Order: sequence, then C-alpha cells, then structure tokens
Amino acid sequence: MLSAEIERRAKFFNGERQGKLMSEREEYRLLLNQGGDAYLRILPELPREFRKKTKRNLQIFLNAKSGKSDPAIGKALRKRFPSIVAMITGQNKSGKPLGPFLQSLENRVIRASIKALKERGVHCIPIVDEILVPWSRRDEAIEIMSNAIFERCGTRAIISGVRYEP
Repeated sequence: MLSAEIERRAKFFNGERQGKLMSEREEYRLLLNQGGDAYLRILPELPREFRKKTKRNLQIFLNAKSGKSDPAIGKALRKRFPSIVAMITGQNKSGKPLGPFLQSLENRVIRASIKALKERGVHCIPIVDEILVPWSRRDEAIEIMSNAIFERCGTRAIISGVRYEP
C-alpha cells in the first residue's frame, strides 16, 4: 500500500523529485517482490532477532510519532530511500501522518474481503491485517484480498503469510 501511495503522490511533483520517488518506489517494490520477510528486506542491517521490534518501530515512524521510534529506523530508511522518507516525514509537518492513512486503507481491504468471503459462504476470522480461512478456501481468499487491494490502491500485491501446511 505504501508503494501505491508513493506512486499516487509522486504525480504531484515534477522533474527530479518525481523521478527519485519513482526510482526508489521501484527499488522498494523489487525488494518486496523477492518474498521473505519485508521488514528484514527493507532494513537488512538490523539484527533478525529484533524483527518484532523493527516492525513496531517502523510503524511508529510511519505514524509520525517523532522521538518515539528507534532512531536507527529513520537512519536506515533515509540511507536507502531518502526521497520516500522525505515524503513520509513531510506529512509530519502537515499534521497528517501517512501511517494512519495506510492503516485506513488496510482496514478497508480487510472489511471488503470479509464481506466478499461472507457472500460466498466462507467463514473467516479477521486478525488485524490478516484473515484466517479454512485451508480448502485459501486460494479463494487470496484472490478476494488481492482484488480488494487492487480496487483500493491500484496495485497488485503479493499475498502470502501461510502459517499452516497440512
């Protein structure tokens, strides 16, 4: 969702700034498309054992809670994605943090997915940014969630996170 929002907002800039945003966005997307843990791919210099802490601090950074996140997060992100970080932190000055906006998109995706699954008679349990469905309906749920993301963000996302294999 961050990638789609970067692209949407980049259209409001011209020239070099737009080019840098789109170039960094492409690098960000390539990282995510490689699979594995996105947080560890984006911030590889941070130790694996701190993954949960890294995720939490990245969320705090996106939510514009300056001074509350680990400074290493902002530093690592600025090093790799300076234009994207400038866009994120620029939201802080306007009083409209990017994190809550992205969370509202995520919430709408989950709600739309639950509704579509219910209409198909698929029982599910929402868990923050996930949906738990019967294994036999997994592919259907992935398709529904993928479509919900596309409809709200204009991008196709990789959906994974399978936690159980029979």
